[in-house]
Amino acid sequence: MNQIVNNRGVMKYSIYLLLVFILFLTGCLLRYEDVSDEPEYAPLIGSFHELKTNMLIQGVNMDRGYGDRIHHYTVKPFDRRSGGPQIRANITFHAGRKVKVSSVQKSTMPVLFSGKKIRVILRSDIKLKPKAPLVVDLKYLLSTNYFEKTENGAE
Repeated sequence: MNQIVNNRGVMKYSIYLLLVFILFLTGCLLRYEDVSDEPEYAPLIGSFHELKTNMLIQGVNMDRGYGDRIHHYTVKPFDRRSGGPQIRANITFHAGRKVKVSSVQKSTMPVLFSGKKIRVILRSDIKLKPKAPLVVDLKYLLSTNYFEKTENGAE
C-alpha cells in the first residue's frame, strides 16, 4: 500500500514538472499582435525617447536549434542580460542615443507570473547588422531610470 502512495506522489510531481516545463516553453514562443491603435498606446506612436544610461542590445535567434540568424534585437538593462544559444549578439546601446516609437505589440498569451507582455518596436540611427526589429519592453521605455521622452530625435 505504501508503494502505491509513493508512486502516486511521484506521478503527481512528474505531471506538475511537465506542466511547468510546457509553460516555460510557451513563454519562449510568444506571439504578438499590434495594439498601436488602442487608446492606451496610440499616444506613444511617433514619440522620441533618449537613453539616460547605457543599455544592452541582444540579438535573438528564434529558430529551433538556434541558428545564426537574428530575428530581433532586444534592448534591456545590463543586469537583465540573458544567456544561452538563442543570443547571437551583445551590443552596448550608449546613453544619449535617441529612439522613435514605431509600434506597440502585446503578447497573445500571458507569460507565467507576469501576464501579457507588452513590447515596443523602436527606430534608431544605430546600424545593426543584420537588419532586424529593435524592441524594448514597455516597462523599460516608460521607466525614468532608462529613458527620457524628448521633443525630437533621430529617425
